[in-house]
Amino acid sequence: MRYHAMSKKDLKDLSRASKEEFRCTLDEPSEGLVAYIENARVYIADKTPIAIELDSGDRIPAIHLLNKGMCTTPHVTVDQGAVPRILNGADVMAPGIIELSEFAQGSIVGVREPQRRAFIAVGRALMSSQEIMAVKRGRAIKNLHHAGDRIWQALIEIMIRIG
Repeated sequence: MRYHAMSKKDLKDLSRASKEEFRCTLDEPSEGLVAYIENARVYIADKTPIAIELDSGDRIPAIHLLNKGMCTTPHVTVDQGAVPRILNGADVMAPGIIELSEFAQGSIVGVREPQRRAFIAVGRALMSSQEIMAVKRGRAIKNLHHAGDRIWQALIEIMIRIG
């Protein structure tokens, strides 16, 4: 794992892109890092992970950012029985979804657990929210990043190092 500082221009671009792609309300960051973690590039601004760019080309919000409540990214809430499976990297199945916001197929979606309503994963919608409610079966969201995965663990290490 390696990382380097971001330029002021890159920070502005990150802030703008986060507002457009993830519907976030970010202040203009004063400092930032780009961390290279296995199959991803992670952008950190003002000691908060903001975005993760995967080798697949997907750009997703970091779970840390979603849990700060600064984004209105579409989301689903899963039942408690689905939480351990999702935290092991499983995709989100439609029967396990108990609540959802509106989104289209292909959208980036946050996955929340039911008790504290904290985000535990980020994925790509394999069905629209209307399809999920109508069908109630099959894979609904492809899990791209979840709490406890290698990116998550590397982020925790970085956050400890930078204080």
